[in-house]
Amino acid sequence: MDTGLAIGSFVNILCSGGLLYLGSRLRNESSNLSEVEAAPVLTPSGALKGAKHGDPRFLQNPFNPSEYVMRAFVEGITECQHPIKSKINGKTDLVYGKTYKTEIRSNDSLIEFAQGPQDFKKDLAIRAPLYFSLKDALTRDVCSVRKNLDVETIDSLDLIAEQTKMKELNFFEEILVQLGRVIAVLGIFKRDIFLFRGLSLGWTEHEFGISVGNALTVYGELTYNAVEKTLRFESPLAFVAEKASLVKKLKDTVSSLYMKIILLLIPFTISSVYLIRRAMRTRQFRRWVVGQ
Repeated sequence: MDTGLAIGSFVNILCSGGLLYLGSRLRNESSNLSEVEAAPVLTPSGALKGAKHGDPRFLQNPFNPSEYVMRAFVEGITECQHPIKSKINGKTDLVYGKTYKTEIRSNDSLIEFAQGPQDFKKDLAIRAPLYFSLKDALTRDVCSVRKNLDVETIDSLDLIAEQTKMKELNFFEEILVQLGRVIAVLGIFKRDIFLFRGLSLGWTEHEFGISVGNALTVYGELTYNAVEKTLRFESPLAFVAEKASLVKKLKDTVSSLYMKIILLLIPFTISSVYLIRRAMRTRQFRRWVVGQ
């Protein structure tokens, strides 16, 4: 079997699949970016006023004629009748909470010194009440927001609390810690892919969230009920500090996809040119054989 032809075909097929996948993602992310950029930033009061006066951006729900929907950002102050409590301090009222643990091991400081910060998160947990409200800063108008644990949070979470628990090591474990550090140093110098983190010393639990009374901007499909004269986000897509945060995130994603496509086009073009030239040579050779 022709090795050059096999490698060229494999590279071409692999790159073709990658380009199709990246192209599909690029179309989706570009569409999302266009929707986000076009979405207005409203307050609950402004959204209610617009809906009552026939804002054309609100489109009638074909499945429920009494409701109208629009993609929008709504900013306000969070409030909740039944908030969740901070998992760590048990006091802070939250409308959204995210906790995770980072295990502390004896070699972590050496690894971070040599290779930079590492992501050792574990036991991620997300909690939220069934509903909370965004209250207008100047009026009593509100917009209710339904629970969605998959919502994008980007820059909207604050550090709520942290707690660290350390183990008490015996003499034998202290010796193992020192031996583990020697192994870690040897691994770092050899640039070993495997990171020997050493003995477990304890863990730190981190909690981030959105407190009751904080300013927040919610993005998603805003629904206005013309009968009840109410606003709600049934399935919010993002919690952000401001619209610009989500726009920047999507622009960075689109730029990254463009760069990946450009990089993948290089081996795809080289392999395509190689395969075309091989096909042309084979065709010319067959013509020459037939001519003889």
